[in-house]
Amino acid sequence: MRPCEFTFRLVAVLSAAVLSSAMPCLGQSPAPGAGGAGPVTAEVVTVNKDARPDWVEVHSWVLPTTKPTAGVPAEVLLTDQQDLLGDTSSSYYYRNVVLLRNAEGVRRHAEWTVDYSPEYESIVWHALSVHRSGEVAHRLERATFRRLQREQRLENRIFDGRITIAAVLEDIRVGDVIEIEYTLQSGNPALRGHLGTRHYLGSSYPVAAQHVIVRAPLERTLQPSFFLPDGTQNLPPELYRLAGLRLGLETEERGAQRIFRWSGVNLPAIPFDDNIAPRASPYYPMLRISSFTTWADVANWGRELFANVGELPREAKEWVRACRAEHATEEARLTAAVRWVQQDLRYFAMAMGAQNLRPRKLEEICTSRYGDCKDKSALLVAVLRELGIEAWPAFVSTVHRERVREYGPGPYAFDHAIAVYRLGGEDHWIDPTLEHQRGGPRLWSVHPYRLGLILRKDETGLAVVPPAPGAQEPDSVTEDTVTVQASGEARLLTTTQLRGLQADHYRHFLASTDASEIGLRWINYLGRFYRSIEEVEPLRIEDNPETNRITLLGSYRMPDFVTTEGAQTVVTTHAYAIRALLDPPQSRRRRWPYALPGERFVRHRIVVDLPFELPREQQPQVVVTDDLVYRTEKGVNGRRFVSEHSLRIIRDYVPADGMAVHASSVEDILGALSTSLRTPVAVKGPGSTAAP
Repeated sequence: MRPCEFTFRLVAVLSAAVLSSAMPCLGQSPAPGAGGAGPVTAEVVTVNKDARPDWVEVHSWVLPTTKPTAGVPAEVLLTDQQDLLGDTSSSYYYRNVVLLRNAEGVRRHAEWTVDYSPEYESIVWHALSVHRSGEVAHRLERATFRRLQREQRLENRIFDGRITIAAVLEDIRVGDVIEIEYTLQSGNPALRGHLGTRHYLGSSYPVAAQHVIVRAPLERTLQPSFFLPDGTQNLPPELYRLAGLRLGLETEERGAQRIFRWSGVNLPAIPFDDNIAPRASPYYPMLRISSFTTWADVANWGRELFANVGELPREAKEWVRACRAEHATEEARLTAAVRWVQQDLRYFAMAMGAQNLRPRKLEEICTSRYGDCKDKSALLVAVLRELGIEAWPAFVSTVHRERVREYGPGPYAFDHAIAVYRLGGEDHWIDPTLEHQRGGPRLWSVHPYRLGLILRKDETGLAVVPPAPGAQEPDSVTEDTVTVQASGEARLLTTTQLRGLQADHYRHFLASTDASEIGLRWINYLGRFYRSIEEVEPLRIEDNPETNRITLLGSYRMPDFVTTEGAQTVVTTHAYAIRALLDPPQSRRRRWPYALPGERFVRHRIVVDLPFELPREQQPQVVVTDDLVYRTEKGVNGRRFVSEHSLRIIRDYVPADGMAVHASSVEDILGALSTSLRTPVAVKGPGSTAAP
């Protein structure tokens, strides 16, 4: 079972700050067009070449007779994927035939790349040909191959050692047909004895024919399944309807083999939108065949991985003895252990070879004082057990979340490892990689994974990951007080308090950003709404680790807060804390789910001492959709104006069929965030002249 790559981006919108982190441990598929930057080393290499394996079935292809479609760079005439699964090693054969329709197609396909892990994988090339005007030029012998080690995730402190082999083709022209053929031999020791494969169906180009053939030993039980993106609409039905995909899968027994076959012909190109929600991964329909048939199978496999980490080294046992002596209660010892693993061991992944699935030895983790999510979870569990606290590693998915149930049992249903401990007769979840998490056991929380697999003996199913403590309370509260002086200048005192995970993320931001830079970013953000704003005092930041709350306090002057429009005096306020979470969608019609900035609950209260009086008036407004709930209450009485805004984002995406409603709702909300108040105009008859 060969892993793919995945980079998880956690975006926390905290006023003007945007944070990202990456903590993948088990592979997932990248977003279409996703790439990463990293150091690149390149050298010309000699590659292994041989004839295609004799177990491969050969499929033919033909040139299309239809005219090319405008804007289509290339067409896939044949994509052939055939696997021969074995207990210790498996062979994955690939053959692709691509017709280059225009210059963009030439630019994209004049080089071909293949990624692999050299510790347990190797590549044998069978063909590299160019078909032109009825003639075939075999380029394999004279093609230049370069070995690249890009480490695309190194900026996220992940070193996986994967190698890219790039075949650079010369003299490629529009109308050429490129044919590439190779076999990947793979035998991840961490998956020894387990069989499996994953194949993505379709392409962003039209596909004339796609064949998937998987051969496995007859005596082994394998479970085939399809997994489709969630929240889509109007995508090619040939690829995005489960019933049709299942009908197209055939199984036969031949000799000592069980053979699975799926074929598709004349498959339309798969279109993509912008800002696709990560939960739509793997984006392309996926055929998955695995010897993991139950969640108990996965839990047993995972327990074996974590059982081979060895004993706690002497240093760790000494730390445990000191912890027992210093802390009298179980809760205090638990807190100290979590602090030690989260803060004293830096996050860094040496996920090379089998280590992309398997934790390192505890002694190596403690000696190096770094580790990835598997390493940190293994160490925390071992330390807690040494302290007499029941604990287990657990797998979760940062992308699929509750959809792991639909994905089905298998190691690659998950991409992150955390821990579960038992306190007060209940299970509690903790993420050892959150180095800036504060508070204690009653305040700790993990991201909303919703479902996870505890690697506990006799565990047979997925467990519910509970919501964060205080999930019904806002995670960010902003309060603005505006006082208008006789000169017309206004003073703004603003307080923003972050709690829970939002405080954890912002603490990470504080650790890597100079205080003056933070103040500059903050005033620049406020300047989008109050253009003449000036800082009176430097932004003050208070961190209370006991309650896990961070408070930002700012003091500003706004010379032009009070303006005139004709005969009226006008003041305008802005609920900028809510605006930070909402962007007007660029489209109302989509095929893919639209990404939202995660589950959030933000409140913003604004109080203004007005330079004029207005009659008493209340103005409530509520906007409710399946994705968010916005409430505002605006009131004016004499010289006091108060507006309260709250926004709860219920989920991190909008299904494609809900975009029209979402876009209209966002427009309504954005229109309510700014409020202009004007002095009354003399009119005949009763009626309010305030416009809150």
